[in-house]
Amino acid sequence: MNDRNDGKSFESLVESIFKSLNSKYEHVSISRDVRLPSLDGPRQFDVVIKIKIALIELITVIECKDYKEKIGIETLDALISKTQDLNISKAILISRNGFSSVLINKANRHNISLFTLDNVSNIDDINLKI
Repeated sequence: MNDRNDGKSFESLVESIFKSLNSKYEHVSISRDVRLPSLDGPRQFDVVIKIKIALIELITVIECKDYKEKIGIETLDALISKTQDLNISKAILISRNGFSSVLINKANRHNISLFTLDNVSNIDDINLKI
């Protein structure tokens, strides 16, 4: 049995939430399924938030995982690897069903924010947990 789906609807939901939270800010762009250039070739991220302040662009990348089980350390390791060669200001990992304790500890060491969206099927059902 496969415990993973393609995650596209979950990614769209996350994109909608962040667009809603940032709708009043002019210098914020939020896009889904973005490829950012790196030394190893383009790297894909589920959602990318770009904020322009004066001449500075801050980039936040978000990876969304709509798995039936808690997310394991391998997923975080992949995110860390993808962001190492990029000028990323912040990385966020969002899960439908939580994270392993090992992942939580490592995310804290790498300053990666973790959020859980459980029982959410549309933006009106938002239940963000840190």
